[in-house]
Amino acid sequence: MSTDPVVRRAAATASLPPGPDGRLVVAHLDTSEVYHLDATGAAIWLAVDGRRNAGGIAVAVAERLGVPSSALVEPSCRDFVGELLRLGLIEHVDP
Repeated sequence: MSTDPVVRRAAATASLPPGPDGRLVVAHLDTSEVYHLDATGAAIWLAVDGRRNAGGIAVAVAERLGVPSSALVEPSCRDFVGELLRLGLIEHVDP
């Protein structure tokens, strides 16, 4: 069982729904930075719901993208979750 903290989208973010190609745009409202996410990044973003940790996000992404095992996407999910945290687009949920 993973002890990773649960994460949620930061309050100062906004995103558009994914386009037909699965990509989406996320904006950090405090910094005015805009980020264009590919389909995998978008799947990770959409799985950040305030109830999942990085391992749970990997499971949701694998299901969304039709990958047979979350173990195949978990390293990428963990890396991208770390990057989203660094950018202030997501944050840890207080226990």
